Amino acid sequence: MQDQQAPRLGARPQVSAIAGISKSEIWRRVKAGSFPAPIKLARRCTRWNLAEVEQWVRDRLAERDVKAEQ
Repeated sequence: MQDQQAPRLGARPQVSAIAGISKSEIWRRVKAGSFPAPIKLARRCTRWNLAEVEQWVRDRLAERDVKAEQ
């Protein structure tokens, strides 16, 4: 049996803090497909995979750095 860690999940306020964008902007970007989609755990329990959110931030930083080099 493989040892796999469960993904770290975060609620919307934590995601907003990590990504630096508002609640409404998160949902706008999720709808547009430009932000990681959440995981619906229960009727009133939505969480995001924090590794995906952190990767999204790293990707935005990489885009900025490429533009700065041009």
